[in-house]
Amino acid sequence: MPFEDLETHTKANTPPMASLSYLTHARNTAKPRKAGTPPPKPKLLVTLPTVICISKCKKFAIAVGTGADRNKLRITGLKPGVPGGVTGVNFKAFIRLHFGHVPRFGDDIFDGVKCAIVRVDDDTYDLTVPPEVKLLEAEERTRLRPLPYKQTPVR
Repeated sequence: MPFEDLETHTKANTPPMASLSYLTHARNTAKPRKAGTPPPKPKLLVTLPTVICISKCKKFAIAVGTGADRNKLRITGLKPGVPGGVTGVNFKAFIRLHFGHVPRFGDDIFDGVKCAIVRVDDDTYDLTVPPEVKLLEAEERTRLRPLPYKQTPVR
């Protein structure tokens, strides 16, 4: 009787994936907000596996692709002395980048979305954003801009 090899999916044979989260990180949710205080904006958190991300840069910048590179994010390590970017937090298995509020993602939140990561060079990485994450175009961002909050008097 012949045997047939089975395909297995383990942590060792799966490709490394980056993780995207866009959350409000609201603390003390039991406490009501003061009147006229806008709700907190969601903030982008990117986690890159250290198996792929071997950059020696301390700061990173993010860019979104257009045209043929639509639905891709490019994370680039910045050389020392270049202004801007965010400082990465290094852990044993990953690098965590807190990019803050990104208007291009709108106000829809998502957590732990896995996406493919490709190393372009030692300091540049491309992330393919899955279709469930919606990136707004420039005209949509201006059309969906929230109205300013009206201050209501406190009685």
